[in-house]
Amino acid sequence: MTPSQPGSTDTRNLPSRGGVPWRRLIFFSFSLLVTVVVFRILFQHISWRDVRDMIVNVHPGWLCGFFAFSLLQLLMRTWRYWMLLNASGQNPPRFALFLVVVVRGLCVDMLPARAGELVYIFLVRTRLGLDLGAATTSFALAFLFDILALAPLLLAGAWALGSGEALSLPVLIGGGLVLMALSLGLIAAMSPVVKWGEGLFRPFAVKGKKWALFLCETADSVLLSLENAKRKKLFWKLLGSSLLVRMCKYTSFYFLILALLIPQGVERSEVAIAPAFIALVSGEMAASLPVSGIGGFGAYEGTMTFVMVMLNFSKELAATLSVSHRLLTQVYGLLQGVSGLLILMLPFFNREPSSTPDPQRPVSS
Repeated sequence: MTPSQPGSTDTRNLPSRGGVPWRRLIFFSFSLLVTVVVFRILFQHISWRDVRDMIVNVHPGWLCGFFAFSLLQLLMRTWRYWMLLNASGQNPPRFALFLVVVVRGLCVDMLPARAGELVYIFLVRTRLGLDLGAATTSFALAFLFDILALAPLLLAGAWALGSGEALSLPVLIGGGLVLMALSLGLIAAMSPVVKWGEGLFRPFAVKGKKWALFLCETADSVLLSLENAKRKKLFWKLLGSSLLVRMCKYTSFYFLILALLIPQGVERSEVAIAPAFIALVSGEMAASLPVSGIGGFGAYEGTMTFVMVMLNFSKELAATLSVSHRLLTQVYGLLQGVSGLLILMLPFFNREPSSTPDPQRPVSS
């Protein structure tokens, strides 16, 4: 055994860097805690038999309405992405893009803080072979217009709810206005922020740093895609399609609520659209938090139950409905997403990513 050289570090007996992933462990522990605590509270009022009975007795007619509007929502999302990509000079096959949207929905449901949205960029790059700048731009604009479209719907829901309910009308209106201002501000800031970032990394790119070259090329591609979208005046088309996406989504969820409640003896007139919409949006926002439970189970059900109780539903019915509703939508999304992923993984859809941006390409000063 040869001694180590002077001034060198003998790493043979040092501990491996592949230790316990503490951040992931802490995150998982908090997520598990949220799920356990919320379900422990909910199941003080209900049992799994209540959930099973509600699902087994689901109304087939309203359930078909849920399936129909859920499919329509996916088609509208696909068309919106295609419109954005087409404006950037990309022409993806529509069926393959539809499959990407389906898989994206699965990942959004399974991952916290809507991190699953990013799988869209990965799939359109690796399976459809599209340009990274166009993929990034279509993702960002669709995401921000989704937020923007929620604002007028939230304001309309607050107005329809009126001041006689337990929920604070000023809070709902204020939330809608904040979402509108935030999303519009972010949409307007996209080009300046990308230009600022490109300028920040340009000196490193000139010196031949590969990572900086890649970032600058990506920024150029994103800026070109944003300019194309602006030149083609897509704002109102994006807003209109995003409103339709939101309306189809919440209509499908509302139909599922009716499918679950009507067999329980609840009249259609007892389930107003505005309260149901507010409860659904509240649950969805809670599920978008960084720590919302394992697989999204926990924060969604707890928040939806809380809001429905405030809207004069009994604790038992609200808890049973929230758990049943979430369970059905998750199972449906899982089956749909896995099926889409299996089809998308076929060799037929395997396309080489676009050569732009090229990290080897020199950047002029």
